Amino acid sequence: MSRKKNVLNDKDRESSCSATSTVVTYKIPIKAEATMIGHFIEYSIVDGELILKFATKKPDEPPAFYIEKFESSRQLSFE
Repeated sequence: MSRKKNVLNDKDRESSCSATSTVVTYKIPIKAEATMIGHFIEYSIVDGELILKFATKKPDEPPAFYIEKFESSRQLSFE
């Protein structure tokens, strides 16, 4: 299977990280991809990098993602 072309590659994106004894929080600015982010698929850690994967959404759907590790799915919308 061939890889899809990377349509967004922002090397100048600033991000931040904070941690407590129970939670690690990463904040990554959302830019041009805001209209494309669909449901959360998976995360992985490869060579010390955290990789988050989201499906691309259909153009007529609102920006949202689903937290799938709860017993029932929950939707968080960005408006």
